[in-house]
Amino acid sequence: MVASQPGMLFSAAVFVAIASAFARAAAVSTKHAFEQQMSVPLDQGVDMCLRRIAPLSKAEGYGALCTSVGSLYLEQQQAATTIASLQRENAKLRTDLQQVGKKKRMSLLATKRRQGLSYQDLRRKNAELAEELQVLRGRDPTLLLQQIQALSRENAQLVEQCS
Repeated sequence: MVASQPGMLFSAAVFVAIASAFARAAAVSTKHAFEQQMSVPLDQGVDMCLRRIAPLSKAEGYGALCTSVGSLYLEQQQAATTIASLQRENAKLRTDLQQVGKKKRMSLLATKRRQGLSYQDLRRKNAELAEELQVLRGRDPTLLLQQIQALSRENAQLVEQCS
């Protein structure tokens, strides 16, 4: 079909030449960036592709090139979708991390407040007990001994009355 139309044959040859030129230009401009990542440099990849396409008829060559471009386009779309998905997941994880951090800080703050209040209560009770101890220490021991003796006598009298 292509051979029967001379205009189509010429435009096919022009298309292959233009595609080859663009591929070589792209290979040269991006060669340095990708050469470290790829085992085969891009210009060698273009040459290898052209060698595989050369023995094919023009229609088969166009078909192979279009199939190759189509598969590359699909890979690019899948990669873009994966990147977008990973970016969304990353944003969600960051949000979750911030929420967990905020909840943890709030919990620690509440615990500190509870401990702070109980600590203040304990300090107040300690101060009251210290005052009571000072009062007790300030008493004369002989008076306490007399009070104990008086209570013992009274207890003895009550025991005698009950018996």
